[in-house]
Amino acid sequence: MIDTLSVQHVAARVAKNTLAQIVALASTIVSKLLITIVIARLFGPEKVGDFAFVITFTALFTFLSSAGVPWALIRETATHRDEVHRYAGSGLGLVLLTGLMSVPLMVGTVTVLGYSPSIRLAVALTGLALVFEGLGQVLNGVFSGLERMELGALILVVQEVIFLIIGVVVLILRLPFLWLFAVYVPSRLAGFLAGLLTYRRLFGYSLRPRFEWSFIKDILRISLPYAANMALGPIYLRIDVVMLSFYQGSVAVGFYEAATTIFYRLNVFARTFNNALLPLMAREFETEADRIRKYVNAAVKYQLALGVPLTVLCVTLADRLMGLVYGPDFESSVIVFRLLTTIVCLQFIDNTLATALTAIGLQARRSAAVALAAVFNVLINLYVVPRYSFVGATVTTILTEVVFFSALFATLARRAPRPLSGQLFLKPGLAGITMAAVVWLLRWLPLLPLMAAGGIVYLAVLFGLGTFTPTEVRLLLRLSQIYRLAPARVRHAILHTAGPTEGMK
Repeated sequence: MIDTLSVQHVAARVAKNTLAQIVALASTIVSKLLITIVIARLFGPEKVGDFAFVITFTALFTFLSSAGVPWALIRETATHRDEVHRYAGSGLGLVLLTGLMSVPLMVGTVTVLGYSPSIRLAVALTGLALVFEGLGQVLNGVFSGLERMELGALILVVQEVIFLIIGVVVLILRLPFLWLFAVYVPSRLAGFLAGLLTYRRLFGYSLRPRFEWSFIKDILRISLPYAANMALGPIYLRIDVVMLSFYQGSVAVGFYEAATTIFYRLNVFARTFNNALLPLMAREFETEADRIRKYVNAAVKYQLALGVPLTVLCVTLADRLMGLVYGPDFESSVIVFRLLTTIVCLQFIDNTLATALTAIGLQARRSAAVALAAVFNVLINLYVVPRYSFVGATVTTILTEVVFFSALFATLARRAPRPLSGQLFLKPGLAGITMAAVVWLLRWLPLLPLMAAGGIVYLAVLFGLGTFTPTEVRLLLRLSQIYRLAPARVRHAILHTAGPTEGMK
């Protein structure tokens, strides 16, 4: 049994780091989503497709531009805090070399595929931006390993705010579309410089790239499984965009991207919560591997509580939501969005299982699961995309997520039997069914009141079923600071009532 103070200390650290990750990823989400919406509103599906292709195509090379070093440094700096400067400097040196190598490879590949000169130039600019982004991610990885994720969040916030502001100005003024990709370079450079300044303030040490070759080889050996995962991840997740562009053209990509841009942003809570848990789980594994299962179930419990209402709202109100965001020209995107959002909870769980494998030292097994999903995705899309366009790509995405879950679950179950409790799904599922019925009955209401009514019903049923213990509710209120709005007597009860949380017993 983990004692009360330990649980509260763990929960406080996870909450702080989760909040930092949410702020960081929120800046990325808002930036990418708003840019996509502005492109859609001003230029239509074709330019959305061009933008999506360039961003997705260059993402296929991030495994080379960053070599998996940022993820490796999270684990290494969490367990070797006395060598932080050595790891950080050598990480910068390695990523600088691999990043510069990746740019000509990107441009050469897109040239061989026969894309236009303007697309080739856009790829070159985005590739150069990825060099600076990779350097910033090295610092982000170091800060994450030290559980100072708010410092890493600063890097992302700076680069995304600069990109959003300048990018929107470029689009509104209807400047040449290539300028949008040129904005990537100074925005990523600014994020990296912000990270360097933050590092100096934290340690009083001016960090610079180091080329200690023997140590770089050690880092590269550690980071290779992460690089493999990064190489396979975009194939597993986004190769359909590249294939749609090649077989069906930019308009089909535009309809597909309009839906997927929102869908993949819904995964922010799972990603941030699990990123915050990663250093903690890595250290727990050093002493007691069985605790990983308890963290996995706690993470899934809270993620289901959020994922179920998201699924209900997106599936039932897909047409109204897409029309509100993109306008009538993107009606074809509705079916894509409705189908994809049926697997929101599955994506949440997959992220948790994948993070657990990394934390317990099974990154290679995680990479194998991603490889299986990636190969499946490519093979099935080779048949489906040329025949069924973006609707077919949507179905293959769902099937690929099922394959990925199966591989992750089977792998984790070998190390920690019964990694997921079936009871976790019962109460959120019942609350979700009730919510869906209410939304359907009240579908004549305006969108915002309808969503609010559905949310209230969901929470009432969820808490009415006793999904969370009183101690969990008090702890959640305390961590969120909502308790400060309560009367003095209630605030005192929240602050002074002790007990371990259900999810971490």
